Amino acid sequence: MAPGNDRRFQALQSLVISALLLSSAHADPLADNQARFGKIQGTVYLLTQGAKEWIDAPEDLPIEPGDEIHAEDESTAEIILSEHALLMLQPNADLIADTISTDGGNVHLTDGTLIGRVNGEAASRLQRWEIETPGAIVQASDAVVAMTVDDKSQTYLGVLQKQISLQPAEGPQGLPPAMKLAAPQEAILRRGTPLQLQPHFSKDIQPLAALQADLVARQTRIENTWSPFTTTYRMDLRRKFVKPVAPSKSHPRPVRRRRPPVSDTGGS
Repeated sequence: MAPGNDRRFQALQSLVISALLLSSAHADPLADNQARFGKIQGTVYLLTQGAKEWIDAPEDLPIEPGDEIHAEDESTAEIILSEHALLMLQPNADLIADTISTDGGNVHLTDGTLIGRVNGEAASRLQRWEIETPGAIVQASDAVVAMTVDDKSQTYLGVLQKQISLQPAEGPQGLPPAMKLAAPQEAILRRGTPLQLQPHFSKDIQPLAALQADLVARQTRIENTWSPFTTTYRMDLRRKFVKPVAPSKSHPRPVRRRRPPVSDTGGS
């Protein structure tokens, strides 16, 4: 290559590299929180932190800390916590999102039923997901679990695949030690009473165990078609469906709260 051409080539190469670096510096980063609604059947409501009115939750809507979710009668909702963590919320269930990141977080099942899977085997990084109920905190890195919280705040917890860590709630004798629970086992927990363990599933968990194949199939499809949201795209989606609320000075810990009754719009 002639000296003149060589200098022009080097100048063009430097220009291209500078453009690529500038483009990379201004690229919209992927959001650390990838939680969103998946497939919804029936009517599912969302109450955002600080809001006074519940709204209908659409599919793909990003989920943020403080969001309260309620599935109506005969309604279900997929809660996609991340690429490798999926919850299937069952009819008449209430869930509150607390902290969520790409590889872990905490949600609260305050009432009702869910089945969930953390596919830690497929993840490149360690998964650390917690589901808190009135009776215990479930920690899962690679497992399939099913749980129900009844109207007396009693928790039925079944491990369908692999194992979890279980921290029972504090009782009269203080905080019980954490323990491992492996499939197929069920724990029955209620604050203030001794933990019950059994090597078979009760009538509360058996219907959920039957949903296991559907759960695995749905998560496999989600993983095979996964498209992470950028920060800007998540914000745009939230603004499209959620009215802005003045930020509070604190992030209160989620509390047990049922969805308020829908107002009667008919004649008296």
